[in-house]
Amino acid sequence: MNTTTIVNKVWSYCHVLRDDGVKGDIYEGLLEKNAEDTKSGAGQYFTPRALIKAMVECIAPEPMKTIADPAAGTGGFILAAYDYLLEHHRLDKEQKDFLKHKTFSGNEIVPNTRRLCLMNMFLHNIGEMTGESMIRPFDSLTTESS
Repeated sequence: MNTTTIVNKVWSYCHVLRDDGVKGDIYEGLLEKNAEDTKSGAGQYFTPRALIKAMVECIAPEPMKTIADPAAGTGGFILAAYDYLLEHHRLDKEQKDFLKHKTFSGNEIVPNTRRLCLMNMFLHNIGEMTGESMIRPFDSLTTESS
């Protein structure tokens, strides 16, 4: 299953789904299924979600703090941190706005993987479709921080 197929499948269902994370969950499921296809090499950018969740629980993110993922892949770490913040903190309006627009940043050098990450974030209500992207197309090991 290629990137275009995944995106088309998600968008074909978007008009009938509520905006409560169901679209994002479906997209995550499609990414995981795609990662299981060893012939495509898709697993190279899909870290098991249980491992990511354990990492996030260890760092215990806090509201109004920034989180960077230097090799964002499909965005699993960002999504797990987002979910953690919503589950463990009662956020006010200012904190919710910060969470959506300013908390996360990252890099992903593989163009199609970056697109998957951005779509994944958007379907989970992180960031906007327009404006500056939170995930930059740079190599974290060779790019100077800004």
